[in-house]
Amino acid sequence: MQSNLRIALRVIGMALFTSFLCLFVQVSFHTMMKSFSTEVIGYNVYQVYEDGTSKELGYIEKTEKPDNPQDDMRYMAVYSEMPQSAKVVEAVLSAVCSLGILFCTTGTTFAKVAAKDRNDCDFNGIEHDKSRGLKIGTLAAVIPAIYWASMLALSFMPQNTSINWLYWVYRFVIMGPVKPINDIILSSVFSGANQDYTYDLSVAPTWFIAFHIVYILLFIAYSYAMYRLCYNEDSVLAKLLYKSTRKEDNVRRLGGR
Repeated sequence: MQSNLRIALRVIGMALFTSFLCLFVQVSFHTMMKSFSTEVIGYNVYQVYEDGTSKELGYIEKTEKPDNPQDDMRYMAVYSEMPQSAKVVEAVLSAVCSLGILFCTTGTTFAKVAAKDRNDCDFNGIEHDKSRGLKIGTLAAVIPAIYWASMLALSFMPQNTSINWLYWVYRFVIMGPVKPINDIILSSVFSGANQDYTYDLSVAPTWFIAFHIVYILLFIAYSYAMYRLCYNEDSVLAKLLYKSTRKEDNVRRLGGR
């Protein structure tokens, strides 16, 4: 059988690729929901000089913008705050699509391994290891667990730019598929000036970082279940998707009681 460590590294690679795809998905949903639920409420005014530099002149209301602005003036639109309901819808759609991508990418890896193991057991006489998915998932969770422990320790230290960037990588890359869920949880804790929590570890509560261990445990459980499901595909999915064509009518035969 293939090495569990090699398969775990492949799963990690697919998970990182998933985080890259999820970034585009989540940005797309954010842009879409922002365009539907917000409107321009004013403009930040800048004066642009011939050498390409600019100077901020201040903020004006939407109605104060001139119809024919001067060539050296730039007006940057300021949008209203996105409603909480729109944020929830965005998080749900982003999370569903992101987790769906994760299931498809990593699930493909588990399906290939399970199919090969099933073939070895059926035709090559190799004993089946029912807990192999659990072992692969545990090995694949080592790197996220190490990163999680580092973030938990760093949350007690004085904050600086390097730590905040490490947290940025942790939330957007390591925990990319579940980032929309994290944002909704934090949005219920912080408001106003603390809305920049996305990049700052100092404003993220310790309990929130500690809670991330649940995601790692769920990923291990998912790995075990996905491997078992793919290994028993013909017996499990067949019962779910197909019905027997055999008629079970109780036909009364001649002379029968």
